[in-house]
Amino acid sequence: MKKQKSLMKICSYLLAGAMVISGTGISGATYSKAAKGFVKKVTLSKETVKIEKGAKAKIKVTVKVSGKAGKKFTVKSADNSVVKAQIKGKKVVLTGVDDGNTTV
Repeated sequence: MKKQKSLMKICSYLLAGAMVISGTGISGATYSKAAKGFVKKVTLSKETVKIEKGAKAKIKVTVKVSGKAGKKFTVKSADNSVVKAQIKGKKVVLTGVDDGNTTV
């Protein structure tokens, strides 16, 4: 039970990171006609996730852009000893490693 509670915030941190990414693309955007575009919105299929040690959770990521901006994204766990994160297609796969909280 403690493991579930300690890893529960992982996805909320992922959402917060996505909001920062999308916010950066919108609020600070200045571009000329020659620019390809910018990120308009990043949507996640789940806001919070509980992950047991050794278990996996998948989160679908949808990136909306303006113009011809790329939809590729990166993901990184702030603490790989708690959870590992990797991209598979349009999904982020989180793997629980040990107890703790971290940001993805």
